[in-house]
Amino acid sequence: MPPEGASAIVHRTTEFAPDMAQAQGVNVAALYANGLVDHIVDERGDASLEPHGFCARMAQAIEYELGAVASVPVPELVAARARKFATLGVR
Repeated sequence: MPPEGASAIVHRTTEFAPDMAQAQGVNVAALYANGLVDHIVDERGDASLEPHGFCARMAQAIEYELGAVASVPVPELVAARARKFATLGVR
């Protein structure tokens, strides 16, 4: 459930969404540490204040990630993805 929904159920308001996100481990640091995020693109504050720069960084990240998998056969990509998510939530 998204942090806003969890906050609405638990606190009857969405004001506690940031706290719920932290408790759920739904933040970039936790997602990266758990292997769910492969590439972090820096927002440098608010990406909406520098849309061209942010989009350029996104394009560079996408190009890098696509280049990394372009020569990998699809069955290998599928198997790697299955392994990645098979242990999700298991500690």
